[in-house]
Amino acid sequence: PVRAMRCGGSAGVDMIHVARGRLDAYFEVGIYAWDVCAGQIIVEEAGAVCQDTLGGDFDMTSRRVMVAASKTLAGQLAVHLQRHRYSSLDAEDYVKPEEPDAKRRKL
Repeated sequence: PVRAMRCGGSAGVDMIHVARGRLDAYFEVGIYAWDVCAGQIIVEEAGAVCQDTLGGDFDMTSRRVMVAASKTLAGQLAVHLQRHRYSSLDAEDYVKPEEPDAKRRKL
C-alpha cells in the first residue's frame, strides 16, 4: 500500500513546505505524534489546514496526517485518498506487506 508520496524529508519539513507555500498538500499514514506535533502548530499559524486523512479533525494519535493549503483542497484530497485506499492503516482492505520467506533470510 502507498503510505506517502514524494517525501522530501521529515514529516515536519514536508508540513512546513505546505505552510510556506512550496507545496499545496502533504499526507502520510503510519506517522507518529512526535513527527507532526510541531508541524501542526506551524501549519495552522500559517493559515493552512491540518486534518486527518479521512477528512476529519486532526488527531495526533491516529497516525494519519493531511496538510493542505486550503479547506477546499483538503476536502478534495480526503475524497481521493479514501477512494484509492491511501487514507488509513485501519482500513478494512489494508494488507500488511509480506515479510521475506524464511528461506531467503538464510541465504
